[in-house]
Amino acid sequence: MDSVERMYAFNSGMPAGNGWQLYNVAREFKRQGVGSSTRAWRFSSVNASYEMAPTYPSMLVVPSNISDMTLIHAAKHRSKGRIPVLTYLHWANLATLSRSSQPMVGITQNRSIQDEKLVEAIFSSHERAHGLVSSSSEPVYGSTMTNLIVDARPTANAMANHARGAGSENMEFYKNCKKVYLGIDNIHVMRDSLAKIQTALRLQDERPVFEARQEATVLDELALQRSQWLKHLGAVLQGTRQIVQNIHIHSSHVLVHCSDGWDRTAQLVSLAQICLDPYFRTLEGFAVLIEKDWVSFGHQFQERHGLVHQSSSKFDMRAPQHDLLLDAEAKNDEINEEQSRAAPSLWDFTKSLTAHFQGHASSQTAPIFFQFLDCVWQLQCQFPERFEFRGSYLTELVRQAFSGTSGTFLYNSERERRLSSSPNKPAPAEMTPSVWDALLSDTSWKNPRYDPSLDRRDGRDDQGVLYVEPKDVRFASDLFRRSDDSLNAHLDAERRQKVYLQQQLAESVHESRPKALSHQDPLFPEETFHNAARKVRSLFSDGWNRVQEAVRKTTDEANVVAQRHDSGVIPTSDSNNESSSFAAINNPWIEQTNKVRNELGSLSSCSWESPPSSTATGDALPPSLPRSISTPEPDAMTSTDPLGASYL
Repeated sequence: MDSVERMYAFNSGMPAGNGWQLYNVAREFKRQGVGSSTRAWRFSSVNASYEMAPTYPSMLVVPSNISDMTLIHAAKHRSKGRIPVLTYLHWANLATLSRSSQPMVGITQNRSIQDEKLVEAIFSSHERAHGLVSSSSEPVYGSTMTNLIVDARPTANAMANHARGAGSENMEFYKNCKKVYLGIDNIHVMRDSLAKIQTALRLQDERPVFEARQEATVLDELALQRSQWLKHLGAVLQGTRQIVQNIHIHSSHVLVHCSDGWDRTAQLVSLAQICLDPYFRTLEGFAVLIEKDWVSFGHQFQERHGLVHQSSSKFDMRAPQHDLLLDAEAKNDEINEEQSRAAPSLWDFTKSLTAHFQGHASSQTAPIFFQFLDCVWQLQCQFPERFEFRGSYLTELVRQAFSGTSGTFLYNSERERRLSSSPNKPAPAEMTPSVWDALLSDTSWKNPRYDPSLDRRDGRDDQGVLYVEPKDVRFASDLFRRSDDSLNAHLDAERRQKVYLQQQLAESVHESRPKALSHQDPLFPEETFHNAARKVRSLFSDGWNRVQEAVRKTTDEANVVAQRHDSGVIPTSDSNNESSSFAAINNPWIEQTNKVRNELGSLSSCSWESPPSSTATGDALPPSLPRSISTPEPDAMTSTDPLGASYL
C-alpha cells in the first residue's frame, strides 16, 4: 500500500468519535498532582507549532524554573529535539519519571549548559514542591545520588553512537545522579527474535499435501527457546522493576532514554506507570497511557508496523491456519470487503520479518508495541486481580494496531495526526475513528477477577504498587494464539525441576546444620559455610597431630640408631635375607640415620634417668635433642627400618 489514506480507516464512513478527546494533557497531569500537590512543574506551549521537536506533543510539562528559551537551546543537544520532560508524577512522594532522547555528545564530548540545567531542575524538583528553595548545598530528600539516568541500550551500542555524533551523558557534568545501562537490544534484534517464533509456529501448521492425517505437528518448543524472546522480555521487565523501586522506595527521580526515545523508552516508562499507578491498570487509564506515551509522544507506528510502502505482490496474502498475532475469533473475522484488504497487513509485517527485505520499510519494522503488550500480559499473569481488562483485550489491541481500521495507530506523531497535509483537507484525527470509541464501549473486555480494593493506598504493604518478577516470564498464549501447554510445557518442566533441586538442596543443608546454630548464631544464615569451615579446621588439627607423631617416631628411631652405635653393635649382612640386601643399596633412610648418628656422636653420654646437665662450656643443649642416651643391652637391640633394613 503506497498511501496511508488508502487504509480502511479513511474509507469506513465512520465518524471521528470522542475517543480523540480521551487524553487531555492538562487534565491528566493535574490528576497526577501538577499544580496542586507541587508547584515545581508548569505547562509549556513552546512546541505548539511542532517546530522545536516535530515528534513531540504540542504541550509539555517542564520544571517551573526553566524558561522556554532554555528549552529551545537544550533541544539542540538532544536527538530530534526530544528534550527531557515529565511523563509521570508519583502520588506517594512526588518523585518523577521523565523521558527524552539521547544527547548529541559525539566523539568530542560536546556539552550543553541548558540541558544540564534542565536535568538538574528535574532532579531537584522536590525542593520547589511548595515554592520553597533550600539554601543548603547538601542534597535533600528526592535530590540524592539515587536519582537515575537510565540508558535503555547496551553499553556498547551507546558508545558506538558517539561516532555518529550522539552517545550518552558525560556524568561529570550532571549533578546528584548516576547512570545505568539496561542492555535492551535494538529493533533489529527484536524483529529477528519474533521472526524465529513465527517460523516455529508456521512449521507446526504445515502439513504434507497428500497426508491423510489432519493433526498438526507438535510445536518445537526448543525453537521457541532459541528465539530468546523471553530473554528480551525479562530485560525490559528488569529495567521496569529498577525504575519502580527507585521512584517508590527511594523517592527519587528517573530520566529514561534510548536512542530517539520512542521505542524502548516508551516501553519502560509505560510499564513503570502501570506498576506505580493503579489508574493505568483500568480500561480507561490504560487507554490514556497509550495515548500519552505512545501516540502523543511519537512512537513510529506507521514505520514500525510497515503499514505503508509495502507492495502486496511481495507477500503471500493468504493468512496461515493460525495467525501469529491476529485474533482469529469469529466476531473479528466478520468484516466487510474493504476492511479485509487492510487485515493482511499484520501478516505482511510478519512475512517481512522472515524475508528480511532490504528496503527502508522492512528494515525499520519492529514489534515494539507488540512487545510492550506482551510485557503487560506478563504483569497480568503475575497479578491477575490487579487489572480491569482481560488478556484478550491485549490481543484485540494488536489486531487494531495492524489492521488500519482506526486512525489511532496510523502515522508516526501527534503532528501528523492533528495537522492537515493540505489546506482543503481536514486533519486525519477529524476524518478517522479512534480505536477507543469501540473498545471502551464493549464491557466484554472486563476481567471478572479484578479487585480494586487491593490497590488501596492505606492498609496494604504494596500500596497498589506492583513489583514484577522478570524471571517469571512465559510465552503469551493470548497473543500467540496457541494453548499455554503447547507454548510453555517445556518451560514449566524446567522450572519444576529447578524448584525440586532447590528444595533438595535446602533439605540437605537443613539436615547438616547443627541444631544449636540457629540459636547461637542467628546473624549468620550461611550455615553451610560455617560447617565447612569447622571441618577444614578439624582436618588441619588432625593433620598437625599426625605430623607431630611422625616427628616423634623419627626422633625415637634416631635415638635407637645412636644407641647401637655407641654400644658397638654393627648391622650384619645376611645374603639369604632380602631386607639385608636391600639395606646395602643407597637408602635415604640409612643416609639420614648416619647423619643423625654423626651429629649425636659428639655429645656426651649419660643416663636417661640422670637430671639434665650442661656441657663443659656451660651452654645448655638444644631442647630438640635428647639430654642423654643410655646404652641398652645388645640382645634387646632388634629393630626394622621402615624401608626393610634389619639391625641386630
